[in-house]
Amino acid sequence: MLSGAAGAAGTTVVSSIAQYNVAVPSSLIGNGVDIGYNKAGERVSATTTSFTPQSGNPREGNLVRASFSVNQETYTYTADGYLASTSVGGSTIEARGTTISPVTIEAQDTRDALGRVTTHTDYRGTTHTSVYNNDNQVISDTMTTLQGGDTVSTTTAYTYYTTTTDQSTGIAIRNPNSYANGAVLSQSSTNTKNNTYQYSSAITNTYRWTDSAQQATITNVFSGNQSGTTTSTFNYDANNHVTQVSVIGQAARTLTYTTDSVGQVMVRKQTDNGKTTAPEQFYFYFNGVQIGQIGNNGDDSTNYAAAIPSGTGPFAGGATTGTSSANFDLNYQAMNPTAAGDNGAAGSYTVQSGDTLASIAQNVWGDASLWYTIAQANGIQSDSALAAGMSLTIPAKVENLHDNASTFKVYNPAKALGDVQPGAPVPQSDDCGVFGAI
Repeated sequence: MLSGAAGAAGTTVVSSIAQYNVAVPSSLIGNGVDIGYNKAGERVSATTTSFTPQSGNPREGNLVRASFSVNQETYTYTADGYLASTSVGGSTIEARGTTISPVTIEAQDTRDALGRVTTHTDYRGTTHTSVYNNDNQVISDTMTTLQGGDTVSTTTAYTYYTTTTDQSTGIAIRNPNSYANGAVLSQSSTNTKNNTYQYSSAITNTYRWTDSAQQATITNVFSGNQSGTTTSTFNYDANNHVTQVSVIGQAARTLTYTTDSVGQVMVRKQTDNGKTTAPEQFYFYFNGVQIGQIGNNGDDSTNYAAAIPSGTGPFAGGATTGTSSANFDLNYQAMNPTAAGDNGAAGSYTVQSGDTLASIAQNVWGDASLWYTIAQANGIQSDSALAAGMSLTIPAKVENLHDNASTFKVYNPAKALGDVQPGAPVPQSDDCGVFGAI
């Protein structure tokens, strides 16, 4: 039973079961999700009901003793349809009694007039601010996190091209030979703890050119109370599909990949300095669409709270040990930083011959019914306004809001490749790692 108004302070999700645990058919063991929408078609709630077997898996005839829990996430949006906040509330019934949690805000976004995230905060006390250039690229950001009693802050500046001086005007202009199709050439970071300098980091990216810019190396040079150099080197096969990434230096590890005929990762395995357990994932596709995944690194379709890292281990969410999972219901995507458009800036798409607004929405979001958001962002009234070669702005809005037979999980190269950044493998919450094809 729901108590209170959805999304309002103090709202709780209370189980209607009176027992401390319940006896249920084994077919009910697992999770189920109920999705709520508003009149604008925006997902406003996701209520997960779970039955988990009690310790020892006690049975009563054909029934299994299980703990029962209900967890609800609620979502609010800006007037123009961007996600504004995510909140959570729930209850758990266990052998020792009932625990009821009030609704609390998990994450909030502040956006500019173009819909770009300028400030993102989450329940851990983390604040992420971003500054953009006229090309819609992040040129600097600051991440501030509470770690115990300390405030740790990292400020990063990004470079996308080098400049040269116009001899006639004395004005610095872009060097056309240095631009890598919008990929970051270099970035420099400064880390502080309680406003005291700790260390600096300078990352340089190199690329190999085929029909696009593909990552060749990432070199990270540390100075200050952390010093040294770490490098990630990318290897490709004859079809320009990534086969391996080797990280040398701090947090050394090797990631190997098996890809399909179009370069989508089917298998990812990782070895960490000889450790016997490390993340591995297997992906399944049909007609180019991902239909399932199994592995020991959790499930991509996790809710917002679980997607926010709480540790620095190599597994999902910063865990130090793996969690076996299998998911073949990828037409439903939980709301999390990747799906919620928390990456910040809008993207772009070059129109191909035969494209429609619906087919573009299907390609970029896995949901053709969101075609109107692309139309609104680009001032387009109908498909007749599309022309091959036209560049469209793709707003950073929620992906795959709906859960039906026509929606699917869009292939995410950064997620499929895993953590390839040199240095300590700190999990990222917004999938902003560099990936093979830019």
